[in-house]
Amino acid sequence: MNYTPAGVNAETLPLMHEIDRVFTKYPFFGSRQIAAYLPRHGFHAGRHRVRRLKGEVVRQNWTAC
Repeated sequence: MNYTPAGVNAETLPLMHEIDRVFTKYPFFGSRQIAAYLPRHGFHAGRHRVRRLKGEVVRQNWTAC
């Protein structure tokens, strides 16, 4: 049995871009601070979702280098 990753939902992409923007501007922010910062810009996500998506964004940026 092989595992095939589901990929990223189209609705999640704007949130991932915002997390990337916030993390680039404030690299010392953790998942709690990013989750608290997002509602100011119209995005809502819990700390655990932010943590998971931040990891995906960092991995994508790392492999792009």
